[in-house]
Formats: sequence, C-alpha cells, structure tokens
Amino acid sequence: MSIQDSQAVLRWSTSSISPPNRRLTTLARVFSSLSIKKQTQETPENIRGPLGLRLLFDSSEPLADLIFVHGLGGGSRKTWDKNNDPSLYWPQEWLSRDPEFKHVRVHTFGYPADWTERRESVLNIHDFANSLLSQLQASATIRRSNQVPLIFVCHSMGGLVVKQAYILSQIDPAYQDLGKRFDTIYFLATPHHGAGSAQLLETMLRASNSGNRPFVSDLRLESPAIQSINDEFRHYSNRIKLYSFFEAHPTSISGLAERFIVTKASAVMQLPNERVAPIQADHRGVCKYNSPSDPNYIIVRDSIVESLDRIQDAWTAINDAALKSQKRNLRTFLRISDQLQNFHVDFDEERVQGSCEWLTQVESFRRWRDSGETRIFWLYGNPGAGKSFLSKFVIEHVTGLGYDCSYFFFRAGDKNHSSLRGCLLSLAWQMAETNVFIREIFLEMYESETGFDPDNFQSIWRTLFIGGIFQKPLVKPQFWVLDGLDECLNYAELFPLFAKISASFRLQIFLASRPRPEVHGSLGPSTSLKASFYHLTPQETAEDIKRYVTSNMSSAGGGISTFGSSSQGQDLVSMILNRSEGSFLWVKLVLKELRATLSEEAKRRVLESIPTGMNQIYLHSLKPLAKDEMRRPAARAILMWVSSGMRPLSVTELRAALIIHIQQTFNDLDEHISWFCGYLVTVDSNSVVKMVHETARSLVLNPENGSPIGFQEREAHEELAIVCLKCLNDKDLKAPKGRRLQQGSQSQSGSATRSPFLRYAAMCWHEHVNKSESASEEIVRLIADFCGGKDGNVLTWIEFVATTNNNLTVVIRAGVAMRSFARRVGKERWRRTEKLDLIKSWSTDLLRVAAKFGRNLLRYPASIYTIIPPLCPRNSAIYEQFGRSQRGLGVAGVPSLLDWDDCLATIVYKQKGQRAMSIAATSSYFAVGMSTPSVRLYHANICQEFALFQHGEAVKVIEFNLAGQRLATAGNKKLFVWDIATRRELWSRDLERPCMAMTFNADNDELIVACQDNRLYYLSAENGEETISPISWYMDEDQTEITTVPFTVAISFQHHLLAFVYRGGPIGLWDWEEDEFIGFCEKPEARSRRCPFHASSLVFSPVPNSNSLAAAYEQGEILVFDPLQGNVKARYQGRTDNQTLACSPDGRSLISGDSVGVIRIFDFQNFEPPDHKLRLLYIISGVEENIVGLAFCDDRRFVDIRSPKVKVWEPTVLIRNESSGDDTESILSENFTNVEPDPEAEETDPITSLTVHPSGKHIFCATQNGLINIYDTLTGARTQTIYEHSRGDTIIWMIFSQAHDSILATAGVSSKVIIHRLAYKQRQWSIEMKLFEYRMGERIEQLLFNPAGTRVLVVTTTQDIVYSLNEESTASCTWDTRLPGFWCNDPRDPERLMLWVNRKLRVFLWDGLVEVSPTRGIDLDFDLPVKYGIQNVYSRWKGNYIATIYSDPDHVRSNLRFLIWDAADFSDPIGPPSEGADHTSPADTEQVSPAAVYQPCADDIAGLIGTLGMVIGVFQSRILFLDQDGWICSVDLDGSHSPESYSRHFFLPSDWIGTDDTLLVALTAKNEIAFAKEDELAVIKRGLESCQKVRLPSVVAAEMASSASGSAST
Repeated sequence: MSIQDSQAVLRWSTSSISPPNRRLTTLARVFSSLSIKKQTQETPENIRGPLGLRLLFDSSEPLADLIFVHGLGGGSRKTWDKNNDPSLYWPQEWLSRDPEFKHVRVHTFGYPADWTERRESVLNIHDFANSLLSQLQASATIRRSNQVPLIFVCHSMGGLVVKQAYILSQIDPAYQDLGKRFDTIYFLATPHHGAGSAQLLETMLRASNSGNRPFVSDLRLESPAIQSINDEFRHYSNRIKLYSFFEAHPTSISGLAERFIVTKASAVMQLPNERVAPIQADHRGVCKYNSPSDPNYIIVRDSIVESLDRIQDAWTAINDAALKSQKRNLRTFLRISDQLQNFHVDFDEERVQGSCEWLTQVESFRRWRDSGETRIFWLYGNPGAGKSFLSKFVIEHVTGLGYDCSYFFFRAGDKNHSSLRGCLLSLAWQMAETNVFIREIFLEMYESETGFDPDNFQSIWRTLFIGGIFQKPLVKPQFWVLDGLDECLNYAELFPLFAKISASFRLQIFLASRPRPEVHGSLGPSTSLKASFYHLTPQETAEDIKRYVTSNMSSAGGGISTFGSSSQGQDLVSMILNRSEGSFLWVKLVLKELRATLSEEAKRRVLESIPTGMNQIYLHSLKPLAKDEMRRPAARAILMWVSSGMRPLSVTELRAALIIHIQQTFNDLDEHISWFCGYLVTVDSNSVVKMVHETARSLVLNPENGSPIGFQEREAHEELAIVCLKCLNDKDLKAPKGRRLQQGSQSQSGSATRSPFLRYAAMCWHEHVNKSESASEEIVRLIADFCGGKDGNVLTWIEFVATTNNNLTVVIRAGVAMRSFARRVGKERWRRTEKLDLIKSWSTDLLRVAAKFGRNLLRYPASIYTIIPPLCPRNSAIYEQFGRSQRGLGVAGVPSLLDWDDCLATIVYKQKGQRAMSIAATSSYFAVGMSTPSVRLYHANICQEFALFQHGEAVKVIEFNLAGQRLATAGNKKLFVWDIATRRELWSRDLERPCMAMTFNADNDELIVACQDNRLYYLSAENGEETISPISWYMDEDQTEITTVPFTVAISFQHHLLAFVYRGGPIGLWDWEEDEFIGFCEKPEARSRRCPFHASSLVFSPVPNSNSLAAAYEQGEILVFDPLQGNVKARYQGRTDNQTLACSPDGRSLISGDSVGVIRIFDFQNFEPPDHKLRLLYIISGVEENIVGLAFCDDRRFVDIRSPKVKVWEPTVLIRNESSGDDTESILSENFTNVEPDPEAEETDPITSLTVHPSGKHIFCATQNGLINIYDTLTGARTQTIYEHSRGDTIIWMIFSQAHDSILATAGVSSKVIIHRLAYKQRQWSIEMKLFEYRMGERIEQLLFNPAGTRVLVVTTTQDIVYSLNEESTASCTWDTRLPGFWCNDPRDPERLMLWVNRKLRVFLWDGLVEVSPTRGIDLDFDLPVKYGIQNVYSRWKGNYIATIYSDPDHVRSNLRFLIWDAADFSDPIGPPSEGADHTSPADTEQVSPAAVYQPCADDIAGLIGTLGMVIGVFQSRILFLDQDGWICSVDLDGSHSPESYSRHFFLPSDWIGTDDTLLVALTAKNEIAFAKEDELAVIKRGLESCQKVRLPSVVAAEMASSASGSAST
C-alpha cells in the first residue's frame, strides 16, 4: 500500500517524552505493577469473545489499524488469551502498554467458526470475508481515518478469511477505497493449501449428525474454495507485505497421536514477497504466550514493529514539510516560546533500576492511576527529598503503560515556569503534539484567527481547554504531572479550573510540592475535587538514596569506586546515608565533591567537613569567595542572572551579558562556573545555566544569610534592567535609513553582528524594570534614550519582537511596565522632566500600536518604519519622531487625529430601519442581533463581518456557548442555534413566550432559556429537544405561581442562579440546579421608604467564588450584591441613567453604558474601603447616543451597540500590570478626573459621498445633512461649504461632468436631483448657475453624464430618464420587472450608453434613449451564483476594455467578482431603426465572454479581496483595491498579457476601514488617495510610491503545477 497524502490535519509522532527503557524486559516489569485480575466466574461467551469488529484500544495519534482475526474453533479473545487469563490477553493488555504501539489502534474480529456447536451452519469462508469487509467499512473509527493503513494478524483459518476479504476489496467497487489501505498480513499457521485434519473433522461431524459446516469443508486439502482463493490472491498479493509463520511443534490431540495441524508446506504460499519463519510452538501456541519476554511473542511482536516503522518512515517522508508547517502554525497560535517548546524533563541522569518503583505499590496511587475515582494524587515532601525525581518516574511509568502524559515543572524565578499561563500553554502544546484531534481543533482556531490573551491564564483556559481540548472525548486517559506546585506564583487559582473539568473527561493529575499548609489548603473541602494526599518521608526515600549512592560509588570512572575494601565502601555509604536527612540533593552534591578526591583518607575528611542541611552545604561551597576579591564580582553577577533572570540563560547568552554587566569576558564559562559559584549553579546538557535548586535561589536572595554574596531581588532586577537597556541602546540596533517594505521583513532581525544576549534583552528588559520597583535616574535616561533616540532603536526593537516572537505580548507588557515606572518616578514631583513625559507618551504608543496595527505588524514587521508612524495620532511620540517624513507615506486632513482613541472600529448600519438590538461576544467573534430579521457575525480581532444568519424576526437575545463554537439567537417567537464553523443552522424551535435571557451550561451540552412566562426551559444543545420539563420559578416558600412579566432577567451558569426583577420589586434569586427560591437582594432605601425601586440591568460576575451580582438602577446608581447573602458589597452613584451592564470574563472589570453614550469602567474585584465604593477607573465620553447593549470579547476588548452603530473598544485601562503583584493596578493616569461628557458637544455630520475635481486640487464631499463641503487636496482641510442640497437630505450621489469640470450633479435620499455650474475664482468656489433641479418620485439609484456633458441620466427604481441640459427635452425607459442594473458610457462611441443587468447587456443611444442592441440583449457568459448582481462598471479604461464588479446583494463587500470585457467582442449595434421599420427583425441576441487574457488576473483580485476587501476603482490601466487584510493594493494591466504580480502599498487602520457596505475612497490626479473617515477627510500622500511586489496566486499555482509536472515526467 502506498502512503497517501495527509488529511486536512497531519500527524507527527514525536512525543514529548522518550522513556529511557523501552525494552520488553521493562514491559514485563511494568505489567507486574498493574492490577489485572482473572475473573473467577466467566461465561463461555466471555471467554470466547464477542462477534464482529471490536476496538480493544484506541490511539490519540493513529498511524495504523491492527486487526486480529481468529481461526477455526477460536474466538476474538479465546484465540489470543492463554489459559483464559486476562493478563495474558496480549493484543489488549500488552500492546496497549508497549511504547512501540503508541500510534496503533488494535481491533479484534470475531465470527461464528465454532465447529462444536450443535446447530447446522450455512456459512463459508467467503461469507466470513464479506462480513469482515462490511464491518470494516461500517466502522466510524476506521472509515473516518481514511488514510490509515490496515495490518492483519490472522491465526489458522483467519488467514484465509483475510485473503478472501482482500480479493473482494480489489474487485468490488464498493470496497476499493478500503482495499487500498491493506498494507500487511501476518499469517500464523494458516492452511494456505488446506489441512488434512479438516477431512477427519468433517467425517466426525457427519458421524455425529451435527449437520453441515461449509467453512470446515473449505479447509480440506486443495478444496475448490482454497484453490480459488490462491489463484486470485496471487494477482493482487504483490501490492502488500506478507509474513507467514509455521508451527514447529506438533499438537497433542486428545485420544490421538501428536500431529501437525498445519504442515509447513501448507503454511507457506511460495510467493516472492512472502517472508517465512518458524514459531517454536504447536498450532494453538503460535498465538498464545506466557509473558512479554516469551521468545515466540518477541518474534511476532518485532515483526509487527518492523511494519509499523516502515509505515512511520514512509508517512513522515511524504508529510515532513507539512508537519513542520503545522508545528509552526501551532507554535504561533499558542504563543509557544523557545523555552516552553524546548523544555523537557532531563532524563540524562538515568534512574537507578528499582528506585522509585515502590510508589506503584502504594494503594492510593494505584487507585488514582487505574480507577479514576480520584482526579488528583498529591505528593508532598521536604526540599531536596526527591519529589522531582519521583515526578520523572511517574512520567516514565504512565507513558510506559501507553498513556499520553503532559507535564510541567514549576520553577521559581523563571517567568515562564512560575506562572499558570506558562503551565497551561505548555500543557496545551504537549497535548496537541500527541493527540491529532486536539491538534485539529487548534489548527481550526488558528485558521479562523481565534483570539485569546496569552498573558491571562483564564483566557487561555476558556479558549484552549474549555473551548478546545475538553470538547473532544479522550480515547484513553490523559495524565498531567505538575511538579513544584509551591513555586507557582498563583497556584491557588489552579483548583477552581480543575473543578470545572467534566467528570466524563478522564484526566488524572499528579501534583508534587513542599508540605506547605497554604498550598494544600487551596484544595479544601469547599471544592468538588477528589484528591489523595501522600506524605513523602525520609524513611521511604532511604532505600532509593542507598541505591543511588551505591550505584554511583560502584560505577566505572566515577572516581569513588577506587578507595579500598568493600567494608570501607559500605562505611562510607552509611556515613552519607546517615547525614543525608533524606535529601537526594544533598547526596548528589556530596558525591560531586567526593569525585574530586582520590585517597580514602581525603574522602573521609571531605565528607566529615561537609555540613548537613542544604543552606550549610551551599555556604560551605562559597567560603573561598570570602577572601577572593577577584572572583567575587563575577560570582555576584552570575548569581544575579541565574537567580533573578526572567528565564535561564544559555552559556553563550550569559557570557555576552557579563561583558556588558562587569566588562569581563569568560571564554570557558561553562567549565569554570562552579569555581565562581560553588554548588549553587549548574550547567545542564543543553548548556543552560540554572540554579541547582530553589533552596539555592532562596539563599542568595537573602543578604542576611551569612554568605559572602547576597543581594535583594529588587536590587538584582535594577542591575539587570540596566544591562538589558544598554544592550538595546547599542548601535547595532539602529533603525535602517530609507527602509522600504520588504517581503518577509526578516533581514534586520537576523543580523549576524548582534549580541547573543539581544533576544533576552529585547524580550525581558521591561520585566526587570517592573520588578526592580526602582525610580532610578539611570533607568530613566536609558529608557528615554531607547525610545527617543534619533537612531530609532525602539522601532527596530518592535520589528525584532514581531519577527522573533510571532506576537506582540512583549510590546504590550513593555507599555504597561513603562507606565508603572513613570508613575513611580512621577511621585517625586521635582523629577518631572521631558524624559519622563517621553516615557509616558511611548508607554501609550506601544499599547495602541499593538492594538491598532497588531495584525499587520505581525505579518509585515518592517511596516513599523514607514507605514505605521504616519498613521498614528499627531500628538503621539511615534508620529512626532518618525511620522513626519516628507519622502515617505504621509497623511493630511483628519483634524481629530491628535490623540489615541480607545475605539478600534465603528460599524454603521445605513439602511433605513436597520437597528442593532442585541449583542454577544467571545474572544473570537461578536454577534449583533438586528431589527431586520438577521444576525451579523464579526471577527473580534479585525472587526470585519464573517457571516450573516437569517433569523426571520427581530433578534432580542443572543448568547454564545463557553467554547465560542455555537450561537443561540432568540426573538419573540423563534429560537435558533447556529454552528459558527460551518455558518449553518443546527436547529430551531418555536417559543411559547418571548425569550428574556439564556445561557449554555458549563459542559456546553444544554441551553437554559428564561422566558416571559416565568419558566426555565432546558434544551439539548445538539437538537433543541427538552432534556427535562420546563420549571417555573417562584418567590416564596409556598411556591405561589407568578403571572407578571419580568422586567429583566440574568442567568449565571457558574453559580447556577437566576436573577429576576419585576417592576417596582427587589431582585429575586432562584437556584436552577436545586429548583428552589433563595431570597431577595434589595436596595436598602427601598425597605425604609417603600419606594418602587427596581433594577434595570443585572449581571453576575463569572468567577464562582466572587459571589457578586451588579444591578443598575435609575438615576445612575449601581449596587453590587452578594447573591448568597443578599447584602450590598459596593455601590456607585452616577449622574445619568445606567441602561446596561457587562462584566469581563475574568470578573475583574464591570462596565456600564447609559442613555447619553457614556461608558464607565469599574473595578469589580476590589472595592474601596471604608465605604466599599465601586471604584471608577475610567470614563469614555459619548455624544447623545443611547447605549442599549454591551459585551466583552475578552478581558481587554468590548463591544457596544448604540443604534445604528456598533463600536469596538479597547481602552488601555483594561490592560493590567500582571507583573506588579497588585491585581488592582491598571495603567490609569495617576491624575484621573471624573470627566462627564459635554451635553452641548457638536454632533457629527458623516460624509456620504465624495468626488475629486478633475483638476485634482479639490475634493468635494457631501454629507448626511445635505451639505456640499470642499477640501483642499494639499492639506486635507475643509475650506468651504458651497451649498446645501436640501436641509437634512442625505446625499447619495455626486458626480462631475468629465467634459465640463465646472458642472456638478448631486442627488439625495429625498429623490431630488440638482445640477450646478460652479466657478473657481480667487481661491473660492461659487455657484454660477443652477442648471437643473427636479424631485423624482422614487429612490435615485444612479447619475450619469454623457461624454459631451450635455445630458444627464437619472436612474430610479422603475424609470431611467435622460434630461437635456441645453434644451427642455427628456427621454425615458420604464421597467416593470427590471433587476438592479448599472449604466455606463460606451467606450467605442460617445453617442451610446450601456445598461448592465446581471447577465444581460443592452445598448442605447443618448439621443432619445433608443435601444440599438439585439431584441433580447447581449448575453454575458460567466459562471457566478444566480443571486449575484452588478455593483459597478468602469468603462473608460484602456480604451476598449470594460471592468465590471459583481457582488452578493446581501454582502456588498463580501466575495466580490471582477470581470473584464473587451468591447471589441461586442458586435456593432444595429443602429437606430428607420421610420416604419420593425426593430425586432435583426438577430434576437448574442453571447459574449470575459476577456481571456486578463480574466485570470481579475480572478486573483477577487480572491485577494476575499470577504473583507473591495475594489476602490479603475484608473487608467491600474486597478486599485483593498485586500482582505486592509492593504491598499494595485495591479497594472498596461500590456498585452496578464500581469504576473501585483503591488502592495500600505494598510489602513481597522477603524478607518469601517465595516458597512460602503468605503468612500477616490484617487486624485497625483495618485493621492482621498478617504472619508466619518465626518472628516484623510488624504494619503505618496502612498502608491512605495510598494512590495507580490506574485499573483494564479501565477504561483501555475508555476507549482508546471514544476510538479516536470518532476513527475522526470
């Protein structure tokens, strides 16, 4: 069988762990630790095994399916199970625990071949083969893995069954795909030519009147069935591998002499690709074995492994490139650093045989491992007692049993390995490595640009685990090993996460830590987790330590074994053990010291001089430094980097750091590290310098420990920060001059001249600044030089981070750290300097650049030099320093572009009657429910529309499931659930009463819906069926039925609570899990005044242990209640009504939106004492827009709806300083003022249409209020308002006559058309004459001047009318059923014009609007969906060419199609009819296709535009378009051949692009791009001068196809 190309998701077989012992002897030892017991009472059916195909064990990464087929009289279990002992059922018990079979699924196939049954049978070998094939075909496990090869192991007649099945699969079309997967067949004593004993058996059956057994008859020597099988099999056998094993011993048959059941001659087929070998057993024993070390088992097992290795090698060779690509994509998606990716448990120091194995005999450990009754096994012991060694053993042990195991070793002082974020990312990465299904999920998330906050462990948990990993059931238990839990900074947060894991997800967690009560207390009785605790005592480790010491002392070359008699050696061992106090680490350090001595006396003296206890032995090793002034500075510096570095440094990195730190160079640092630092520091096998143990780190960070070297951690961080900043200020990081956009943009980041320390400095400098808690003047100077230097090191740093790290987390963290640092410095008012102001400004710039430009910055890092700075606000530091170039990209106009805006994007719905009514969001998407019967789904990271769901009525409630994979939408009468990935409806159902709120449960398998009838409906998330009957909630113990409609309702699946409010009443609380009323939360004033206070909006904190419920009341008051106690926890009194509330996913932030468009952000976690005020963090002012909905995408970004707009926000106040240790600290300005909005703020008047004057010097913009404003192209400034079209009349069309550049036509939504002749004198425009004014009776669809400028065409819904501007004459066409169309001038004749209506083209004369095309028009031949309609036509292009744009009417900017036509292909019009002539006499129609020479390029443009871009225009021979990544691109068709590349010029910020169906852009005569941004105009200068040439997709595909074809022919 040939190994096919992979499916959508490939597999890689690299495992995170390669246990050091994978020999079969190890397997035997592993099995001895298992609890496999023989069942005392088993039925014959159980012993024989089930019929049919049965999966024995699955693989999370299957590369082969191994199928066992028994023979005559056997069974699916009986044949392979010796003595009916379950522990000897080797296909299930041995192979499942054999590492070589890690990527194999094992099946058995049973069929009724028992000749001892009394019933007669009609089945033969052909029937059994058919059954096998049909069950293989029907198996979902095998069918869905359609590239996985099939391997068969067959005993006796089973081999004939498989041979016949293989033959059928080759000749039956229904099984041909399955037949291609047959790879290898192993025959164990198969009678290929029949068996003599079959004749005897058949005679015996006839004599006993047992009836026919056709399958027995088929086994006779050279029976017709066997001859037929052999004759056909040889024609196909060369396609597969064949192994034939024959029995070497005769079989003892009761009452008869011993005989060979299948002779060697019959067991061998004599085929050229057949391998033959004997098995030293009789016919029954060839498939049953005594143990994993049985020689016969080893022969069979090793031959199967040989096939597995061949399959693995072939598959890897084919898919290696794709595997590497997948791994890169996963690493990018999961934000896996080199350190996290390359972190593996150090198995170099091989465990002494027999040590640690005592743990497998501990009953609680065995129960945890085997039964799953307890999820957590927690081992705790003293420092250095060998916990990490035991953790490594557990990893080896469970992987040796065939289970998938992911692990993480927490290490204090290492940022990545002391946090939950690092732990969770590492676990997700390892699980994706070993499980193809998890990898599929993550790759789908990557392709769909699913977002999560890599700095926030809760966001990681929600997205990757709840939304990903836990959505797929495991094929076998998954194990996690977490060591050093006490070294995790926020270990207490881990257990609430574990508590949320469904019991059906078999995850076993091994924890190891020191015996700290506060750590163990995190897993208290309040949690639902079941855990076993085990205390590691010195007595239990004593034997392991003895083995370790003895092994090291007797090892060759160890330097310890050569010191005298064995009795003396035993004395030395005893001395070590007695003084070790159960510490493995102490013993290792002592043995290291002993290796440096030679004589017996010296060893004894050394041992006696070494103190007990870890601190004492460390101090002992540092004694020489007390008097060595030369060594001490280097030792101090090394210990600073190793103890306080954000991650361990390599020897090369540390050497480079020391050059900057102490101006000393150490070429052999790795060899002399112990000379400097004693026992405290070690260099591992990867040349990484580390502390030998956390106890050593604690020692050096305590200056009062008596050591010659000691320092405060803050002191160390300050020094390290200075070293990092000096590195970043080096001239090697100088920004290149005249940098242009380059493909890949990797050159600067890969400079060979840069310091090896640069990567560490670039990624970690801000962490040291933050942790130093310093306000050092030197740090102020270095940061100011870094950011403010003319050399632009800060830009090169940003490019370096974007290129190297594949994410901008470091940039965001640096911005936060700089703001915190500036606040520390600013507390000393005398130190307020220009440098400090620069640091503050850049701290904001870093945060906003990452938010506004992050997507394109990551894809094109070099854009930080030339594209991003000019697009930044004019008051920003990055613009002031790098955005004012007169040679590069420039932006004129946009007077509001002064300071950074918290708003990332604004969506405007311009269609009449279209309003946003409801909102919901996840980290990947947000959905908007519309008043029109639809739901619009948007990408959360780029704010562009992704899908449109037709709901059928106004959508009032929307809810995503926790995984973000499904969306529920509800109106008054209908409820829908949609699948996000497929964008399809899963199910829908009618509602008896309107929905008020709904939520998915924690397992995402149930939807809970609260309706106006005061009932909760529990619906299956899969099909919408009721899982239980609806339950009514009530407000008293008497369960009185409520008939009033609730005013508002909120549901919390985390608390299992429903909160409801009736007009004038308190908040009622209902536990929907226990079906009971809890009580009320009531505003205190309501009790005393008996006033009808009621909450207008409710929201629960999603954090279960927070117990917070926020309620918004009239007059701007917000109260926070404890829903379980009913008391008020905090309150806030505002000035306006708070209409709606939302809480961030992490429960730390609360936002409110009111009736005048103001958003307030509160701290929802820490309330201000002593009055417990709800702390106001930030205000976003509004302009009289009623906010009706709010929703968080993640903890930093949220969306509001203020009809007809939707705004996406990411205020910097929500970016927390995680490294500060203060969860309440934000980057809020220290002088925060509660600024309320100005009620008299001027409302905006958005631009609705724009056109460039033919001179190119002025741009005319029409507005929503009907004004015609004129802008200067040079400055982008508005110079005057020339006239008002009609008060309040939104202008939708505005064009100049090309023949007379002073004639301007405008049309508004009121259907009024006005045409003016303008005059330009003394730098002012004025109206010279009104040429035309008329109000049409219908909506105006288009305006068009004829080339001479003497006529104008006004297009309405049903009429197209030509008006003459020189005389009072009109001509019209009236249409009853015409589809939407577009008119243009005929490029061949100025007297004619063309009407494009979907797939028809008609030609008319301007004079009289007479049609001169064939009767039924010209058929346009192209392949597009029927619903696509014409959107725009560009006719004055390259003379005879016409460009047309077609689009989906529901998504004008989605899936555009670009078609180019050669006007010469259209036949000459038939001319105007002569008087009395019949116009219908010529040909009825003709057919024309798009121009073949340019259409491939046009198709490429459509693909580049995708679902998010648009065509901007066609100018001369250049097509200008916006691609789906927001880049302005162009392609030049000035030639006789289709171009091979297009130009990518620059990108626009997402908030400039907008997400409605129109983008107002125009090109001036000087190639400047005019762009309307709400009520302002931006003029992009020199934007088309810089470009990056990119090959068109069709050209690349053609080259690849040509290359592949050439390779194939070669």
